[in-house]
Amino acid sequence: MNSYPQSYNFYATSPSLPCTYSNFNTPSSSYCSCCYSSTPYYPQQTSPTFVFSPPISPFIPQHTPISTPTVTTTQSIQTQQSSSKITRLQYTNKDRYILNELFKRTPYPNAIQRDLIAQQLGITSEQIRIWFQNRRRLQTQRDTGERLTTANEISALQQGKTYVNSNELKNLINEVAQYKNAPPRLRLNESS
Repeated sequence: MNSYPQSYNFYATSPSLPCTYSNFNTPSSSYCSCCYSSTPYYPQQTSPTFVFSPPISPFIPQHTPISTPTVTTTQSIQTQQSSSKITRLQYTNKDRYILNELFKRTPYPNAIQRDLIAQQLGITSEQIRIWFQNRRRLQTQRDTGERLTTANEISALQQGKTYVNSNELKNLINEVAQYKNAPPRLRLNESS
């Protein structure tokens, strides 16, 4: 079937050069006399360990082994998956519309205003702070012409407007405006 000789490269964990074996069917049980010695190179090993390297040929497809996690409990698997994934808050069209209306009036909300908005939308004050920070950066990019408003953003805001009760939005805007001159770091629960 194969018209070329198969060769396997074995690299010892010692600092020696690789040995080339030809036509071995069981390379893991074969050792080279020049690399295998009775005295180990490292004191913790009893014999040198060899790493199998398949032949490199354009005719043989090279496969890389898929490593699977060796965690036994489901709780630690869930912890491992949750720590590697960062969940990002997705705002609804209604939330975006409310936040954009508030941004038009107060682009720099203080802590009390952020707390009020967070209570209304059911998210944390830190997420509100980050949203306003990102929105100010976006506004700067739009003012300089670096980034334009997309059709998706416009349609999302128009859809969000249909879900918002105008009286609730006016009440929220008025409530946020009451704390316009509050100290920047004073929290909502501290102001009472």
